[in-house]
Amino acid sequence: MPKSGEQHNPKTIDFLNRFLEKRNPPPVYGKIENTLSKKKVFEDPRKIEEMSGKLFQVYDFPSYLRPTVNQKADGWKLNVLNTYSGSMINLTQYEGIDDYLKQNFSAGRRSKFRTYKKRLEIAFNIEYKTYYGYISKQEYNNLFDALYQMITRRFSQRNLQNHDIGNWEVYKEIAYPLINKKEGVLFVIYHDKKPISISFDILFDKIVYGYLRSYDIDYAKFYLGFIDANRQLEWHFTNGFEIFDLLKGQYDYKSKLTDSSYYFQKHIIYDSKSFAASIQGTLTTIRVKLFYNFIKLLKMFKVHLIYHKLMDYIIQRKLSKYPLTASTKNKEVISCVDIVELEDSKILKPISLENRDFFFLKKHVYDFLYTNKESLDSIKLFELKGESNAFAICGQKKIRKIAFETV
Repeated sequence: MPKSGEQHNPKTIDFLNRFLEKRNPPPVYGKIENTLSKKKVFEDPRKIEEMSGKLFQVYDFPSYLRPTVNQKADGWKLNVLNTYSGSMINLTQYEGIDDYLKQNFSAGRRSKFRTYKKRLEIAFNIEYKTYYGYISKQEYNNLFDALYQMITRRFSQRNLQNHDIGNWEVYKEIAYPLINKKEGVLFVIYHDKKPISISFDILFDKIVYGYLRSYDIDYAKFYLGFIDANRQLEWHFTNGFEIFDLLKGQYDYKSKLTDSSYYFQKHIIYDSKSFAASIQGTLTTIRVKLFYNFIKLLKMFKVHLIYHKLMDYIIQRKLSKYPLTASTKNKEVISCVDIVELEDSKILKPISLENRDFFFLKKHVYDFLYTNKESLDSIKLFELKGESNAFAICGQKKIRKIAFETV
């Protein structure tokens, strides 16, 4: 029989949830240090009560942090297991945003970053806002609703799953107080008061955690992801942060932006003075090792693809509760040509992108603006006679004719 206070089932703790979202690291840690900056980011001098004989599993602990088991927990043992990979930017290696860009991107690539931003500002009335220390509840709700729409639309278009959707209500609840307490920051790019790119980061000590981000895919031609990332980095450097942690997920933009990788760890922590806890701790460590070795084996045989398809189905069921905007209706382009002039006899009527019936044209119009360095205010749109679903985008320099079929 185990002693009083001993447990048969380990207590499982999500480290990022406790550490970042709740600001209450597990009491099993007496100290946490940043191994890159050699600085202490957390210390808990409290006495641990009723810890005898217990076993804890802490997951999603970044390997660039070094934990020390609470000194009050005499005789406790910590087993560390690497699980999934994460990516980050070590900001301490650079003097600022210009130095970071110079060390990580060619002159040609840096020129393209400037081109993306310049063309975005030529095409639209753009405003950049950072919410740090205060945001009204109404504005916050509007932005998070817009971010939800961006994420669901973007991932639906690419037929990819996004695990953030399953935790959306949790994220929406925690982010508001964090921003107002300067423990979180929201970056927004607006076009005429409409948010087209939103990123939410959580801050702890001198570390920035990139939690949520997305953009309006109608503006994809302008590479909003890179414009937003550079803007975030400039803010992080200016405000003295040391690490920009982009967390889990293998995405192209991460591999292009990050300069370091690390492991997420699972920690098995138990009272080694307790026979029952020692047995449990040892068996749990073996089981976790076998599990992640098995995962690696499954990936070798592509079994994880079946899992992702199942998750896609589950997430799509969740998404069905949140109807998307009319702009998500798909029409397939069957013809797209640049023409010299547009005859008046071909014009059926002028149209506006503000009309929801023509939201499907937005991406094509915005692509036209980027390619031809035009302003949205300078173009005209027409529906054409004699062809089903045919339209003309008329700029100051060129005219583009597009025909669609509904899919």
